[in-house]
Amino acid sequence: MESLDDAEKPMSQNPLLMTEPGWNTTKSREKAVEIAMEDWGCPAFYVGKSRVLAAFAAGKATALVVDVGASTMSVTPVTDGLVLKKGIQKSPFAGNFISSQIRLIFAQSTPPVPLVPHYMVKSKAPIDAGAPSQATFVKFDKPPAASFRRLEEERVLTEFKESIVRIWPGPGKFAQNEEAARAAPGQPFEMPDGWNNVFGAERYKAAEGLFDHKAALVDADNPAPKAEQTISAMINASLASVDVELRPHLLANIVVTGGSSLIYGFNDRLHRELEHMFPNPRIRVTAPSSISSDSSSDSEADADAQTSAPAAASSSAEPVSVADGEVRAVEVAGEEEAPVAKKAKKSRKISNAQHRTADAQEQPESPTDSATPAPARSSNQLEPDAEEAFQQFYLRQVTAEFAEDLDKIRAAGDFSDRALPVLVGALRQGTACFSAEERRRVGRAAVTAATVERGL
Repeated sequence: MESLDDAEKPMSQNPLLMTEPGWNTTKSREKAVEIAMEDWGCPAFYVGKSRVLAAFAAGKATALVVDVGASTMSVTPVTDGLVLKKGIQKSPFAGNFISSQIRLIFAQSTPPVPLVPHYMVKSKAPIDAGAPSQATFVKFDKPPAASFRRLEEERVLTEFKESIVRIWPGPGKFAQNEEAARAAPGQPFEMPDGWNNVFGAERYKAAEGLFDHKAALVDADNPAPKAEQTISAMINASLASVDVELRPHLLANIVVTGGSSLIYGFNDRLHRELEHMFPNPRIRVTAPSSISSDSSSDSEADADAQTSAPAAASSSAEPVSVADGEVRAVEVAGEEEAPVAKKAKKSRKISNAQHRTADAQEQPESPTDSATPAPARSSNQLEPDAEEAFQQFYLRQVTAEFAEDLDKIRAAGDFSDRALPVLVGALRQGTACFSAEERRRVGRAAVTAATVERGL
């Protein structure tokens, strides 16, 4: 009987994490917990909001998450890891809508584009573009069900969507620039039966309905989206339902996710639409493919901004607004610094003074002389971007008792987040002789850690 109980609870040794959309009901969540804990025997179970996790994956705790999947397109505001339910906007027009638009484009073409799934083709012969197919088809004793053919047709539509469909980059709507789109070079595509053609302006029509409801093709089975169901209108409605103070935060941290958002030109078009709607605030669109590049450029911009700011920031519980709409958090008043942090801060000030003295002594007498070598940096001094990046990071995380673990960390080549405070502390206080490569690795790791901490 015990073996039967084990078989009925296959996850008794495995904790489970499940994601849910922000609009999931309490009843559905309770049912999921019941199945996981009672039927599967999970020792631990957690339900996370999928849009919150998407924001975390982009290194942001506050973001406006635009999710364009297969059956649903949604806009979800996230603040400090919490979903603002009043700002959630969703629409059924997403990836499946694009597939239906491709079907209509094929059907309304002259002549109609044949949509033949792969399983029906036995062999095919090469033909000229636009010529009728010369394929040999498989003969079935019992034809597959209509649902199976529909599924296989969706595979062909997905291939077309991934390789041919483009988002009109702008400026302006596609309907206003159709002649310019026709003049652009087309792209060839071959069907499973060998039929092939070059698609020009047609490839911009399929997804234009996501941005312009008037551009959508309609029939009895495919109604047109409403004006409030376009991406830009949903973002506008979501921002209008949250506090005014949060809007610059959200516009500066837009995270785009979902498979249908990978269509070429999606992020550029979205950015242009939002710049037209919100000309004053700073707008930044982040997608999974551009997270690393966006973070690096934003880190450099923030480092430059911090350089021009006063060195000593006053304690405050309120965020400080920047001119471009970005808001940075400052230290909370009333929190007393720990003794270790005070000691580290004092040591850091002394070290900075020593570095400035050393740099002043190493300046060449004649800066205009091209033969004079450039002044060498102090052996314990980080590069300028790393200096600015870890100022706050160091005070919060570095400890004074790191000498015991330092040799083990360096011997293992460990530059992870766990070892970073020890390495940075040793580098700043000069308790170890670091090579140039080690200094560069610590500096790059500090920049990355500080960037993620600030939510950039």
